[in-house]
Amino acid sequence: MLRALVLEDDACSALALSTLLRQAGLEVTTVSDTDEALREVARLAPDILLADWGVLGEVSSLEVARQVRKLRPEARLVFISGFSKRDIEREVAGLNPCTVYDKPVNFDELLSELESSSGGRLSQEPSTAART
Repeated sequence: MLRALVLEDDACSALALSTLLRQAGLEVTTVSDTDEALREVARLAPDILLADWGVLGEVSSLEVARQVRKLRPEARLVFISGFSKRDIEREVAGLNPCTVYDKPVNFDELLSELESSSGGRLSQEPSTAART
């Protein structure tokens, strides 16, 4: 089962994203700040990082993504933001493969990308093994 780490400080958005990913068959851990995210990155070595660009903490979401990339070079990095997509794409260019989505996120588009980047390993069925 693929492991996803959701980094989102808005509780409603975190719930929606984690529910969507669980229904796609992923094991999901949700965190609300970058400090907690760094601890979970070390523990989980996630296959997918889905991060809000503007989440606060001692480090940036970009630094969390760099740590994921160090542990899992093949991990899928996905950023979601209300900020300028072009500016973020420039900042994350060295972390490819990496995708930036504008808020609000089109869930069908997100799942389609994750499905294709995982080699078809998403089940599209609810998972009961996940936790938040």
